[in-house]
Amino acid sequence: MAFPRFDLWFLAIFGMGLLSWVLLGVGAKRGALLGFVAGLALFIPLLSWSGIYVGALPWIALATLSALYVAIFGLLAGYLQSDRGLLGTARVRPVAVGLAWVAAELGRSTTPFGGFPWARLGFSQADSPIVGVARWLGVPGVSFVVVVIGATIALVAQSLLVKLDASAPGKGNNVESKSRFGVAAVASLAVVALLLGPC
Repeated sequence: MAFPRFDLWFLAIFGMGLLSWVLLGVGAKRGALLGFVAGLALFIPLLSWSGIYVGALPWIALATLSALYVAIFGLLAGYLQSDRGLLGTARVRPVAVGLAWVAAELGRSTTPFGGFPWARLGFSQADSPIVGVARWLGVPGVSFVVVVIGATIALVAQSLLVKLDASAPGKGNNVESKSRFGVAAVASLAVVALLLGPC
């Protein structure tokens, strides 16, 4: 919904925050699967215009190929944010997630056969105050800033949940289930906003 037709640029930030949170502590394999599903949810509706001219099969094939790059992002972010990753503890890591996203976008924009840079996250920010970053860092820099801001929001939410859980008497550290509940709640609100928002 951050891309043209709706142009709600701020949803890209919250979407990347939610995706960063969902990939928290899941590891590489589950991260790749979750990234692939997120990629399909992004690219199937976003690339629907291509089905008008070439039919459903090429449209779905293009969306699936594009979603594979989001799966690569999910693999990297899931690994880097897990306790088995390079960084040791399961927590949201905004800079690592931002770099993983930009690397996946670079891959999608250059391979195969010259790539398909359609729907880079930075393109959704034409009306946002973040667009000024493009002057110095280009579209990849804008994408990076969007992901870092979203992941930082997720990190703050994760920290608040840990503090709330630690202050509750007699409670175990069940942050993961609370995190999943929080993601589901925010996703539900996003669906409601979609239904009530401009069409």
